[in-house]
Amino acid sequence: MAKNIAYLYSHGGEVFDGSQPEGFTIRGRNIFFSIKSAIASGADRVFVSEAVYPDKTGQIRALMASGKFGGLEKHIDVSEYHVGKGVPFPKNYLFNRGAQRARDFFGLVFSDSDVLYKPGFPSRALSVLKSYEFAQPDAVLFLDPTCSREQYRANFTMKSANTDPRGYKSAILWLPGEMPGMVNIVRRDKFLEIGGFSQAISGVNWEDMEYQYRLKMLGKQVGFIPDEHVLHMFHPRDVKFAKKEGTGSMYLVNLNFMCWWVSHLRIAGNSFDHRKFEEYMKIIKASLDANSSVGAYVNLTGSIIPQFNPDMRYRNYMFGQPEPYTDWNQPKEMQCEAILWAAEFWRVSPEEILRLSKSYNRAFTVSLGDVLEHQKKRSGHSEGELDDLFNQVLSEDEADRIFEEALEGDDNLDKEFERAIRN
Repeated sequence: MAKNIAYLYSHGGEVFDGSQPEGFTIRGRNIFFSIKSAIASGADRVFVSEAVYPDKTGQIRALMASGKFGGLEKHIDVSEYHVGKGVPFPKNYLFNRGAQRARDFFGLVFSDSDVLYKPGFPSRALSVLKSYEFAQPDAVLFLDPTCSREQYRANFTMKSANTDPRGYKSAILWLPGEMPGMVNIVRRDKFLEIGGFSQAISGVNWEDMEYQYRLKMLGKQVGFIPDEHVLHMFHPRDVKFAKKEGTGSMYLVNLNFMCWWVSHLRIAGNSFDHRKFEEYMKIIKASLDANSSVGAYVNLTGSIIPQFNPDMRYRNYMFGQPEPYTDWNQPKEMQCEAILWAAEFWRVSPEEILRLSKSYNRAFTVSLGDVLEHQKKRSGHSEGELDDLFNQVLSEDEADRIFEEALEGDDNLDKEFERAIRN
């Protein structure tokens, strides 16, 4: 008889940092607390798939051996997968490998490494899987470091899966403004039937959108756990952090692939090229089936799709405009750097980026003059001096303090959720 629910995580990179009070990097701290909350919520098993690059060693086993989990290690199953040098963090591949390992489970919860769960989440996930093959929690609340400990802002910092204020649900491409992508609940057998997550996408960003679009094109319905909120832990989303983690580059590369993908499949409203989509599905399924027979993972975004040329820029202005990688309310230097970075990637002028990225108007408070002035200053700085500049405008101390207060102990976890939802 199949077991009920397993949680799946993908990981890569260092988790320890002796200079920090907790001894963690941001990445290590977040996955540690997320796994603990998953086990506390009632997970039958937690599967962690870790990317290990040449000349590197796995970190999760070392984290388990450190004793920080306090006896919970028996609930965690870790496998390490070798990844070729220079390959972006292969999130989709790692999730798929975890799903292939979790043979005895009926349902799977794919979790980003910075999400916290309420007790009883697996049983509620299992309940929704009785009616739907694919599901999500109703909403994700983002821990907002600009608010006090008991006030997690739920307007701009909430992604809701169950709302459709503009009536876009009838179209395939309605998702980007609403759907929370960091938690996906699936029936394992049905997930593998559709080819899992697309291994044509490496890295992070936009991989969840391709997955949701593909479900709609396959005629699948996505269910929701009513009134279910998970918490997304804080981490910096500015340009400096993005460059350090490589997420900004992944964002732009994967967005470029998605621009091509939408055009290639001729997605418009509810229509698309069924023949080309069937060809794509065959490639995705073949890539998934080949996992057990490959050595080090070497896929780059789009590399398994012969029609896609990664050296081209597919600027689809109906979807995926040449967007900068930035978050709301960033300092002027961050905004200018994001615009310049996007202009370099898309091979257009900063003015063109500002003009085309209309959906980001609220995020940007800078003018073209600000951008050009920053560009002039930027050309006179070395890379190290630029890092010093970013350190002056971004401090992680306040965010760390709020995070530590919000997670004083596991006993307080449910109270924090109640406060988050109430406020």
